[in-house]
Amino acid sequence: MTRTLAQIALGALLWAAPAAAQQSANYFLPPGVPAVATNVTRHGHFYVGGQYVGDPAKQQMTGQMYVELWAPRQITHRYPIVFFHGFGGTGTTWMQTADGRRGWADFFVDQGYAVYIVDGPARGRSGYNAERQPKQVNGNTADSMRTVTNVRESGDWAQSKLHTQYPGTGKPGDPIFDAAFARGVASISSNAEQQKLVQHAAGALLDRIGAAIIVTHSQAGPFGW
Repeated sequence: MTRTLAQIALGALLWAAPAAAQQSANYFLPPGVPAVATNVTRHGHFYVGGQYVGDPAKQQMTGQMYVELWAPRQITHRYPIVFFHGFGGTGTTWMQTADGRRGWADFFVDQGYAVYIVDGPARGRSGYNAERQPKQVNGNTADSMRTVTNVRESGDWAQSKLHTQYPGTGKPGDPIFDAAFARGVASISSNAEQQKLVQHAAGALLDRIGAAIIVTHSQAGPFGW
């Protein structure tokens, strides 16, 4: 009986499959790549709050906010958690620590919560419009050391000497500091404008997902109100 090319190809594929599967079991993530085990079984992303502006023939969108959803297989809490990051940050604040440990998002997924992680409007994956929004500013290493990573030595208030738990030296050149500083992004210079943008976008998010627990950090403190 004459075998067709398709039959030959299928036979070769079926013969190779077990060997390929066995070989794939020997692949590993490269050393030093920060990967953690997770109970996230459903995830997705979407945008809220965007508005079209400008000439109808050449419209642009501003104010949109990126939202990422993580959820366990079984959600056991009625209200999800929405995480808002601080100045110079993005949603990565909540995903993983700079030294590779699991972040707060995974912690709450483990407890049965659905979590929403945002990049605030005009930063990160939420587009910044240089033509229509206030100028952006960037953080610097001195401010990072003074307020976050090396407060014990660089802080300028009495309680700063008690700040001893940040891992590593907290200074440029330390791999943990470098990893944390690298994920910083530019933020618009006006806190008032940022608050307005978040108010609009966060309202749109809550209209879509319903009541939620709002968790804020640093600059995002007023956002919760």
